[in-house]
Parts: sequence; C-alpha cells; structure tokens
Amino acid sequence: MSLIIFSPFWVFLLANHAFTGPESASINLRGHKGWVAAIAFSPDGKFLASGGEDETVKLWSTDSGKVAKDFSHEGSAVTALAFSPDGRFLATGFWNGAVKVRSVTNGKKILVLKGHEENVTCLAYGAKGEIIASGSGDDTLKLWNAKTGKELLEIEQGNEYDVTCLAFSPDGKRIVTGDGESELKVWEVEQGDELMTLSGHDATVSATAYSPNGKFIASGSQDNTIKIWNDDGKEVLTLRGHTSDVTAIAYGPQGEILVSCAEDKTARIWDARNGKAIQVMKGHVDHLTAIACSPDGKRIAVSSKGLIIIHTLGRKVD
Repeated sequence: MSLIIFSPFWVFLLANHAFTGPESASINLRGHKGWVAAIAFSPDGKFLASGGEDETVKLWSTDSGKVAKDFSHEGSAVTALAFSPDGRFLATGFWNGAVKVRSVTNGKKILVLKGHEENVTCLAYGAKGEIIASGSGDDTLKLWNAKTGKELLEIEQGNEYDVTCLAFSPDGKRIVTGDGESELKVWEVEQGDELMTLSGHDATVSATAYSPNGKFIASGSQDNTIKIWNDDGKEVLTLRGHTSDVTAIAYGPQGEILVSCAEDKTARIWDARNGKAIQVMKGHVDHLTAIACSPDGKRIAVSSKGLIIIHTLGRKVD
C-alpha cells in the first residue's frame, strides 16, 4: 500500500466498526507511541508490518495480534514500508531520506540505501524482488538493486513537487507515480522513459495502485476523488463520496474491490468495476492514515495514533 507525505500525520480510530457485519471480528494492536504512518501485510498474510513517529518498526502476528518482532531505535520517523515478494525482506523508508532493508527472519540489517535528500514518501518492490523503488519529497523516484543496494536509476518527476506515491505494474515493467501537483506519470522501468501522463485530478495525488491484472491504475487525491484509468491512460471512472482528502487506497486481491480512506473520517469499499460504494465506514474519531488488504482478501488493516486494527471479514473482499 502507498502513503502521502508524512507530515502532517493522519489519525484514524476505527472504534469497533466492521466491514461486513456481525460475522466480522477485529484485533486491536497497541504498542506504537505516536502516529502509525505505514502498514503492510506480508505476502503470506501471517504478519503485518507497521512503523511511524516513534522510530520503530513492528511485525505483528495477524492471528494472535502479538508483536513477533520489534525493530526499535531506527533514528528517524518511519514513513513507508514494503515487503519483498517472497516475504524474506522488509524495506523501510524514513523521514531523514534513508531506506533500510532488513531480514524478516532475524531482523538483521541487510542494506542501507542513501541518496534521497528529503523524506521518503513511498516504497515498493518490483514483481521479481530484484528492484526497490522509492519516492521522496526531493522530487525524485529512485530505482535500486535490491541485492546490492546500488542505485540503478534516478527519475525526476518533472516539476517542483514531491513524489507522493508509487506502484509497480504486476509484471514489473512499469511504475506509476503521483505528485504534489495533480498528475500521475507512468514510467518504463528499464530505461526510465516517460510513457504517459495522467491528468484529471484537481489537487495533490496522494495514493495510487495497479489492479492485480495490470489493466487499470487507481489514484486517490486531495480533490476528494478516486479515479480509475485504463492502461492507455484514459480515465474510465471517477469514484465520488469522500468529502475530504483521500489519503490511501488499495485493491483487493482479485481487483474487483477498491478500499479507500480519507480525512473525512470514513473508510469505503468500492466496486472497482462500476465505481459504486459498497460500504461506508462512519463514526471515526479523526482523519484516516493507512489501509491495506491481506493477500487472501480476508482481512483489512487500518492504522492510527498508537493503534492498528486488523478486521477479519465475514467474507472475502473480492
């Protein structure tokens, strides 16, 4: 899942709401001090990684809700997280511009990627796990060799605004980035060539995601909307309902469902095929920060100030 700029922080208290009704259950994860800015499910769904203002990264068991591993004293606030496709490594982005890669098994630091001049806003692994992509407030997208830590490519977004979010296509050949202006750009990964610009939002693009089949790109914006584009860059749907900045989005594992959260204190489940809201989650105390779907579609995680909630759904999200 991708996040927007770390400051100001977003707050999300889910207050015991569930996504699918009485069959749903939830686990509250408490342990962070301060805002939890980033969450990510492991590829096998057994762990949820979290990080935030308290400069720690925690791995939680999604079954027991207990901390399985705790990486403390990172030296800077955590702003982004991404698991490698095989689940062996966890990349962590920081407010100070660094990216660290750790072994999930023993917590050992494998790599430190240095090159960004400002905060890391977003991270993702390529499909084969050989490339790590990082976006930053310094207006650059960097591609790194995930084994050696060597910088492979630097791409400038093309304006003076931050790279706010990114996502790889499922085949790893393309990457989409959003910016602090109102556009998305799609890049060819091998050479860094710009393939297209997606224009249509009226404010900062805060979140983006490729559909699992690679045929669509979703984007959330501070203009309160979510847009879905086809792989030729044509806007095909606009999802309206949020009344404030959209902060995070994620596709369900089959791509039929899109999950979003926003500053309007709601989370929503959408039918990605027709743009209709399936469910609206109301009653939250404050702004939403992050949302993620588990690989099997049975869980949805959300985060807030010192709190993460994992919802076990009565049915899959797709």
